[in-house]
Amino acid sequence: MAIKVEIYRAANQEFSFRVKGGNARITLTPGETYKTRGAVRRAVRTLARWSEAASLLDQTPLETACYKALEDEQTDFWTDFWNNRKRGAWQ
Repeated sequence: MAIKVEIYRAANQEFSFRVKGGNARITLTPGETYKTRGAVRRAVRTLARWSEAASLLDQTPLETACYKALEDEQTDFWTDFWNNRKRGAWQ
């Protein structure tokens, strides 16, 4: 079962994350939103560390999903940044 962690912008324009199981159902949410992108990334990193501490042998599927989400989210941020800068939106 593949686990996926998604970082997204909530309806109130703040950031949050959710963990989805292999059946695409949401299995975990933090129950709160974060004002900055950095704050939600720290929360996901903390979740990965807790997962790592719970399994002393190998990287857990949740830990792997957390780091994958952080990598994907960072790529999306820089892609948006450069695209908006080309259009003159961020100056």
